[in-house]
Amino acid sequence: MGAGILSLHQSLGIIIGANVGTTVTGQIIRLLDLDASSGSVLRLFQPSTLAPVALVAGMVLIMGFHFKNAKSIGNIAVGFGILFSGLLNMTGAVNSLAESGLVESLLTGLGNNPFIGYLTGAGIAFALQSSSATIGILQTFSASGLLTFKAIYAVIVGIYLGDCVTTAIVCSIGAKTEARRVGVVNILFNLSETVLVLRVVTVAHRLGLLDWLWDMKVNSGVIANTNTVFNLSCAVLLLPMVRVYEKLSRKILPDQPEPEDPYKEKLDALSPAFFNTPALALRSCYDLLLTVYSAARENISTSLGLISAFDEKERDAITEQEGHIDRITDRLSRYIVELLPHLKEADHIAILNQYYRDASEFERLGDQAVRISDLALQLRESEITFSETAQKEIAGDTRIFVKEALAETENLRKYRLWVPMIERQMATAQLQLNWMIKDFKRVDELMPKAMFLDPTTVAMKLARQQMLGADIAEMEKVYRKGVRRLRYNQNVLLAATWSWILVNRGKVDEAFKALTEALKSSDDATLKRNHECLMNNKVAHFSNSGIGDQWYSLFLEEPKIKAQRPRSVYR
Repeated sequence: MGAGILSLHQSLGIIIGANVGTTVTGQIIRLLDLDASSGSVLRLFQPSTLAPVALVAGMVLIMGFHFKNAKSIGNIAVGFGILFSGLLNMTGAVNSLAESGLVESLLTGLGNNPFIGYLTGAGIAFALQSSSATIGILQTFSASGLLTFKAIYAVIVGIYLGDCVTTAIVCSIGAKTEARRVGVVNILFNLSETVLVLRVVTVAHRLGLLDWLWDMKVNSGVIANTNTVFNLSCAVLLLPMVRVYEKLSRKILPDQPEPEDPYKEKLDALSPAFFNTPALALRSCYDLLLTVYSAARENISTSLGLISAFDEKERDAITEQEGHIDRITDRLSRYIVELLPHLKEADHIAILNQYYRDASEFERLGDQAVRISDLALQLRESEITFSETAQKEIAGDTRIFVKEALAETENLRKYRLWVPMIERQMATAQLQLNWMIKDFKRVDELMPKAMFLDPTTVAMKLARQQMLGADIAEMEKVYRKGVRRLRYNQNVLLAATWSWILVNRGKVDEAFKALTEALKSSDDATLKRNHECLMNNKVAHFSNSGIGDQWYSLFLEEPKIKAQRPRSVYR
């Protein structure tokens, strides 16, 4: 998540799955109880067997084979070997504690007080920073035959909380808000798990359903199975609650306004950690390249609008955006140069070279937007306007430029076998270009193939659905999905578009609710003004004109331009 690959919503299932996955370690440790003289196939899965096999297999792959990914597979095998060796060493070290009787006396005395058992399990797991290690210690102590189910079930449940607190601490050290929310969700899930397990076990015991198990002496297998049943049952029962956990984490750790750098998350994705994984590195480069292109395209569109309707605020916005474009391009170019020596495939190198050239071209495109805005300022100061013929020529030149850009995107199609996502990435860029020239037939063809990740593209989809008279419920799904992943103040265009559509459809109350929700993560003046208009029942004053050309480029409204008295006219 720190690299921006996963969102909080995408990580929720991984969090629950990881809790279930840790139970496998306990099942492996229980295999130590198998009789060494027996011929069971399960003996092959004992840590004492797996450790040397995994280590030898890993070293052979690393040193003796040269096929693709041999080194990576070998490193994984060596890692597993070290893990299993650690389990054996931990078991041996714990035996001395078991013989002393001190810790065993503590654990066997917990049957009468589940709360103390809960705290003990949480404390040991927190100290060891591993739920698997703590379960392993409990399994080792069970060899004495003195532990009962009533003494260990609360300890097992406490282990879940102790381990997740450690995770939360690690997530909070120098991490982004989104990464820290992972720790919060993990704590919320494990708290729910402990409450659910303790409540169910207590009720079942009072009803006499656990009488056969309550005072039974437990062994390593019973502890492993109990841990697995607790985790698996809670994962199934609590999985529908993941959205509640997500909302609670956002309330506990609300988004912090970061208007000073809207591209920080994209820039952070250019991580050196991806140098050994070309697909991820190239994906990060492409995402940032698409961001530069979108910013430059938006600047060009806005600057052309200044020729007919000059606005000083929009000109300042163009200058500020150009600063971002230059900064992003410099960072992207440095990353490409650093990444190049790590690429081995000829096609990867060719793609990276193309990215480097495109970055330079997009930067020059942004420079032209500043020059056009400067020209618009000169025209305004000189009270000069373009004739209708000249404006048509500008529109024609823009159409030619877009057609040439569309032809250039086709050059990337030959790399589709090497970059799986390139077809959808090309479709996204082509959709935006065809939208500029109002080729809506081609836009409709590209819609199913495009990726709707940035606010502008999602707004285009909403605008097109409005033009086609789509069902409002279907459009709301598009809006909810698009706005969910946005950070502070990135929802302005989407919220403005969605509220305008609702007002246009006569659903004023829904539009007011949508703006109320949007203003929780935005301080945009246009959204505030429209919110006040709807609150005071002044629907006629509702307007998105304050957003400027970014709004008018959706072609839902035409800008209201005041007639100017020209002093002289070109052509």
